[in-house]
Amino acid sequence: MPKQRATEHASLFQALADHLRQQIADGVLAPGAKLPSIAALGAAHRVSAITVRRALSDLAAAGLVVGHQGKGVFVASQAPVTAARQMPLVGLVIPDVAQNPFFAGMHAGIQRVLGRDHHLVVGSAGTDPRREVELLRDYAASGVRGILWTPITGDRPPECAAIPAQLVRDGLHVVCVDRHLPELEVDRVSSDNEAVGHLVAEHLIALGHRRIAFVWAHPCPTFTARRAGLTAALIAAGLDLDPALARGGWSAACDYAEAGYIHTLELLHHPDPPTAIVAGNELIAYGVLRAGHVAGRRIPEDLNVVGVDDLPLAAYAQPPLTTVRQDTEGMGRAAAELLLDRIAGYQGPARTILLAPQLIVRGSTAAFTSRG
Repeated sequence: MPKQRATEHASLFQALADHLRQQIADGVLAPGAKLPSIAALGAAHRVSAITVRRALSDLAAAGLVVGHQGKGVFVASQAPVTAARQMPLVGLVIPDVAQNPFFAGMHAGIQRVLGRDHHLVVGSAGTDPRREVELLRDYAASGVRGILWTPITGDRPPECAAIPAQLVRDGLHVVCVDRHLPELEVDRVSSDNEAVGHLVAEHLIALGHRRIAFVWAHPCPTFTARRAGLTAALIAAGLDLDPALARGGWSAACDYAEAGYIHTLELLHHPDPPTAIVAGNELIAYGVLRAGHVAGRRIPEDLNVVGVDDLPLAAYAQPPLTTVRQDTEGMGRAAAELLLDRIAGYQGPARTILLAPQLIVRGSTAAFTSRG
């Protein structure tokens, strides 16, 4: 944005904020009164939605207004305003944290950066992309300064991709963490997932494996990148990923572990089964381990298994799981820093930060000797 336009934009949102502040002080907008919608305020004052949101965000930070999810923005009551309400709001929209402890480390990293200067509001969308969009819209309408977002994977109805894109065009600051929508031009932070695939492949090849399988759940950029890195490393070693050894897909009734279990049983019934299986993430790997035990495979003697994430239970699996550690707390910190940078006025192109993964070798992998 040229400097002249940025100055004009700043004066517009400040003028609107001052106007609403005066109406509140004069009692025209009484305590508890609902403010007009963002669209109505924009039309009445001939300003854009982003200008209205910035004005409301400043009033919220001052404790003069408060947003209620799904209801709108209201003048604050005359009761003392809590410290949390005085602080600028930042939203975090993630899938169901109860099903994936991966998000705990990410959340800790975000909180380290936001500290006591911002209030983080967290919404969990489960596996429902429509609920996810509702959260994004509600947070935007409530005057949050920006949103940190881990998109749901799997099938996404067209409108559930179009609406986030429109919110970004309207000026909402969004940073994607771990996952992203390829069509959305926003800042994003994740592990270097192609490097994840490389690390695992090089480890297994060095142990003597040649029949290496990859198991995932639903399609998403994370699994696609890990498979691409695995495939590239195999090709560099003069091998390939046999299409018959790449298994993925799930139904709504499956969780990650169940998908890993089902696909591994399919692989172990192949006429020439794999000697090693790489799981798209650690929860999938737990299903792989279970299927190996049920099928009578000794791990690691008959079958090697590798996961990704290094969740707390990985070291206590039977046997302890070789995995790739992701810096989840570092992801959270980096994403929060990018978002605060945008809030402070950075208007450059979308940025991508890829964090280096680390291979953690445990008892589920070992040197392989060819079958006699």
